[in-house]
Amino acid sequence: VKGHPYAVKLLSHRSAQARQELQERLNKVRRFPLEDTQVARPLQLLREPDLGYVMELFTGMVSIHHLIRPPKDPQSLTRWYLDGGGLRRRLELLAKIADIFALLHGRGLTYADPSPQNLFVSANVDAHEVRLIDTDNVRLSIDSSRALYTPGYGAPEVLKGGLSNSLSDAHAFAVTAFETLALVHPLKGGDLVENGPPEIEEQALLGELPWIDHPEDNRNRSSLGLLRLSVLTRSLQDNFQQAFGPGLQNPLARPGLSRWSEHFYRAADNTIRCPGCGGSYYANQKICPWCNTSRPALVRVICTLWDPEWPVFTEMGMKQNVDPSHVLDHAGKAHQ
Repeated sequence: VKGHPYAVKLLSHRSAQARQELQERLNKVRRFPLEDTQVARPLQLLREPDLGYVMELFTGMVSIHHLIRPPKDPQSLTRWYLDGGGLRRRLELLAKIADIFALLHGRGLTYADPSPQNLFVSANVDAHEVRLIDTDNVRLSIDSSRALYTPGYGAPEVLKGGLSNSLSDAHAFAVTAFETLALVHPLKGGDLVENGPPEIEEQALLGELPWIDHPEDNRNRSSLGLLRLSVLTRSLQDNFQQAFGPGLQNPLARPGLSRWSEHFYRAADNTIRCPGCGGSYYANQKICPWCNTSRPALVRVICTLWDPEWPVFTEMGMKQNVDPSHVLDHAGKAHQ
């Protein structure tokens, strides 16, 4: 909306029934506890003949789709990956998105239709803000309304006619996370699907084929994407194996969003900056996977620690006229 901090979502169906259903959804969403969440709350239904609504606009943001789909024939896929903030930024963004979903699920809510187009991140690669849009789809976890999904991200049980819930949210998030890090779809990115007829893709999305990194079944192996060891820690590999192995047909076996958040933050904390290309990679690797520069012999790690028992802190904040060396002494001892 020109001149105002709002965006408009327009729907193609303009029937009286569609308007009534949208109005009912918006009324429900307005009653949900979303004030302190990073979601674009719907504000007002549009007047006829248009069907849609006005929502909060988040400026300076783009969908995470921009970090998943590289441009056609890029001069350097590695350079494109690093220009998007590299590995560490992707891990931190995914951790924050998982935090939002975990908060919604903890309040008994389901997002219903997670997909890269609905997940927004800072356009500036030095920033790490995340937001969710299209929140007219947010519903109570016990809501029996028809399931919603974006093709490629719907959980198998949803594709078979089941309801959207926190477990289907977890599936869609896992698909998006794997794409963001490895740049390949975990189910339909295999060579069998890429080179097969359209019905093979449907089988893959329904969980009737092994996922591309299945530890034992090689039928749907993929020659696409980044080397997994370069972008996934052991914990993240285990999570994805759980999500797309047992979790494909058993939703209860999927990792929860809190677990995803913890493991993404932990993975981000285990990255270091390459002095050669400026990219980030896991500290247990001896050579930078992006430019083959040897890992530096000395890495500076900055840790922030707050201890309420230190005498320099009070209930009103830090005391005035504190000797800086006193703070440094404490910080030094804590770091050791």
